[in-house]
Amino acid sequence: MTTDDVGEDQDLRYLGRFKDAFSQYADKVLHGTVAAMVITEKVAHYAERRGLYLLL
Repeated sequence: MTTDDVGEDQDLRYLGRFKDAFSQYADKVLHGTVAAMVITEKVAHYAERRGLYLLL
């Protein structure tokens, strides 16, 4: 996994529009995540700076 795989601007925009598409979740907190079996420290820090949680 590379930083190119984590939090592309387009992906984060989709995440931001989720509640528009699914109004039944409008009052819920939305958490973005990245899941991987192996991840470098650089990629982990990059994802965290983008506001994403890591599932390892």
